[in-house]
Amino acid sequence: MATTTTTPSPLARAGHLLLAVLLGACQPQEVSPALPAETTRGANHAGCLVDGAVLIPRNGRGRSGTSLAFRLGTTATHSNFSLGITDEKRSDSPLLFLEADSMVLEAGTTYPFSLSPHKGGVKGWYYSPAGPYSSQAPASGTLTLTRVDRQARILAGRFEFVATNRATGRQVRITQGRFDYQME
Repeated sequence: MATTTTTPSPLARAGHLLLAVLLGACQPQEVSPALPAETTRGANHAGCLVDGAVLIPRNGRGRSGTSLAFRLGTTATHSNFSLGITDEKRSDSPLLFLEADSMVLEAGTTYPFSLSPHKGGVKGWYYSPAGPYSSQAPASGTLTLTRVDRQARILAGRFEFVATNRATGRQVRITQGRFDYQME
């Protein structure tokens, strides 16, 4: 008995190709995160761009990806702010850390970064698999507070800075940083 092989028609081949494309499109794909909107209502979000790439805190293994602490005191000795951001869904996620210590925090105020190793300044760090980076000069960045509400315990603002790896001299640019949190 002879076997004959038929070649699919051009219409059938086009149908198979369309089916393959549609099935491929149905596969789950990692969606790139987006920066949150800049708000001042206690929305409990943060994010920034690191050399143009989005860094936002995302939940992983029960952790939020954010570490935040602030005291909205009315004197320098009773005021501080620290914010850490990491993406817990990525095993290679960097950590961004900001700190303003022993400063009276006021809305509408922009604080320049400081080189002082002592209290009373704003500093920034960026930790990546490529090594640690830190703000190096007073002109390396700013922290702007857009809302300081001591009654509602809300702190919101913007930040940007350049961090340098001391061993290599390589720099990363942190831009469009924003945060908006309400402490419980």
